[in-house]
Amino acid sequence: MSRLKNLPGALMPKILLFKPRHELGAQGNLDAFIAFARNDLTAFGSDLDFDSYVWDITKDIEIKGKGNQVHRIYFTKHHLVLKKKNDKVPFSKFYLSFAQAYLRSFYTKYKVQSFARQLEALRMLEIALTENGHDVPIIKINADILNRTAQLLKQNYSPKPAYGAGKQLKLLADFLVKKQMLLVPLDWKSPIKRPVEVISRCSKEAEQRRKEKMPSEQLLEALSYVYVNATTDRQILISSIAALLCSAPDRINEVLILHKNCEVDGFEGDQDVYGHSWRPAKGAKPMVKWKINTMIDTAKEAIENIRQITDPARQVAEWYYDHPDKIYLLPEFEYLRNKEKLTFKDVAHILWGKDGRAGSARDWCVSQKIARSKVGNQFYVCFADVEKHILEMMLVHFPYVDNTKLLLMHEAMMLCFKGTFGKRAKYVCLVEPITIGQVNDGLGIRSKHGKKSIFDEFDLKELDGSPLVATTHTFRHYLNTVAKTCGVGELRIAKWSGRKNLRQNADYDHSLREDELAKIRNAVGNLDKAMGPIAAAPKKKNLITRSEFSELEIATAHTTAIGYCVRNFVMSPCTKFMDCINCNEHVCIKGDIEKTARIRQQLQEAEGMLQLAIKEVEYRKGSPTYCNDKIDRWLDHHSQTVMLLTKLVEIMDDPNVPLGTVIQLSDAKPASRIEQATNEKKALEESEKKPRRVLKRGLAL
Repeated sequence: MSRLKNLPGALMPKILLFKPRHELGAQGNLDAFIAFARNDLTAFGSDLDFDSYVWDITKDIEIKGKGNQVHRIYFTKHHLVLKKKNDKVPFSKFYLSFAQAYLRSFYTKYKVQSFARQLEALRMLEIALTENGHDVPIIKINADILNRTAQLLKQNYSPKPAYGAGKQLKLLADFLVKKQMLLVPLDWKSPIKRPVEVISRCSKEAEQRRKEKMPSEQLLEALSYVYVNATTDRQILISSIAALLCSAPDRINEVLILHKNCEVDGFEGDQDVYGHSWRPAKGAKPMVKWKINTMIDTAKEAIENIRQITDPARQVAEWYYDHPDKIYLLPEFEYLRNKEKLTFKDVAHILWGKDGRAGSARDWCVSQKIARSKVGNQFYVCFADVEKHILEMMLVHFPYVDNTKLLLMHEAMMLCFKGTFGKRAKYVCLVEPITIGQVNDGLGIRSKHGKKSIFDEFDLKELDGSPLVATTHTFRHYLNTVAKTCGVGELRIAKWSGRKNLRQNADYDHSLREDELAKIRNAVGNLDKAMGPIAAAPKKKNLITRSEFSELEIATAHTTAIGYCVRNFVMSPCTKFMDCINCNEHVCIKGDIEKTARIRQQLQEAEGMLQLAIKEVEYRKGSPTYCNDKIDRWLDHHSQTVMLLTKLVEIMDDPNVPLGTVIQLSDAKPASRIEQATNEKKALEESEKKPRRVLKRGLAL
């Protein structure tokens, strides 16, 4: 095995793009594009067998946390048109080369990690091109064929995958138009609408989604129990990794590529802080992810637990880095390197150490098809053959953890001996990175299929007797929801989670209406957590406690565009529908990015309306029908709205007001029907006292 020469940070190859030529026409450009993709593009490797309908891309695709998992692309027909569902039949000849050329060109530009949506779109497009008994050429694709393809996607896939495949079909159509491969250009849009997400947190769908994404109390308790009582390497590694996932909202592939020296200590004010340096999985810059203060000791202990188990594996990986063409032997069996012929017992010592069994070694040699020779009653195998097969079992990306080539194996924190997570003896001469599948299996993702989890090993179950199950992403949802419930701002949650887009926070927020209600109730009478009338303590503090008063004062709450309404609709309906800013039964919470943005937008719109109102008043003052009271009330309303929104924005921008503060504006006045009726009656009486002008026809004005 020769050491790989490409190093981290090496220059990326120049991206080649196909340039169409108008004089070639649609078919000429299509043929030229296929030849270009076959001969000039190097995506998936320059030695790719382009014309094969199965591409092995394991060595060429950058996927983290998958270990030695094989990755292949199958350019095969959809099972709808096959006699047997599991058959693999290549695309039609006229279509295969185009599909291959398109996907290779697509990966040249977009370094995706999965081609599921692209292949779904390609498979359904082939059905649409061939379902009428004859093959429609690529150059004759039109809106009808694309609409039929979208219809097939909707019929055969659930809403979310169908929508994603529809987007890929749109990209493919635009590509054909841009590269002049169609006889008739088109401007097509996918008719598959984006699935509507569950918005209401009180619905059955939202509760089911919360149940699926969030860990149960029993699971968290069971995880703590396993962490304390773990004895095997598998139990210690899985529970310690889960502990790290509970200390910060990491993605599992970010944990699995931690450096062995990832720990960072620091100070924030007069408090010690602790975190891990890491590379975010979705585009954010390398950073330090700080741990929750209450989990610092646990996180440090978890890292130490992992380090104790993985240190020997790192030593073996470093040996292979320095000796890439030889197999590692334990010191006590180094003498076997000089033996030309090995017994099965010798092979067992090489593979599994002193506890290795000759019978298991014999079975291994048979499975690896290693040649055997017999002298008397004893079988022998060549050391060179054993060495060759062991080296072939090494990670395909060695000496790196994965194809990103950012982390060497002997520098990786999450490294173990091959077989650590299996039922049989672990190898002493082979190491591998810990994978996502191994961690998920340990957390119970395949308990129903006979793969025991760490919870099953301790006979721990849910209250209803069902298996305890979590995924590595479960804890990320849990921490994001806890942070949101505790009033952490959206920006801080996004940065803590390593996101580039704040909108992604919503997918991880599973807080209940009761959580928001409790937050508002907790602010009643508390000057440290609220501003405005809601912060005023009850006058009769000697009669009831503040918590009891808060339950009387805030009976219920529901979300609005800019905050939360605390009106009890059992008593009476809303008197200021859609005018929340002018209502004294409305509160806002500092730190909510989306709601703050809406407040700023409303202020901008209200200022514009106020200017229009001022102009209208100036214009109407000279009119004989001008009514001071009505026009002034209209102008006063706009002025009041602008004043309240301005004050609210100032509070949101005030650095002295902590995030999570519940804000109730004291200048917002309740709507009084009696006061409104009195004003209307007064205005009517005033209008009757005014002299009327009489026109020639006798009509009074």
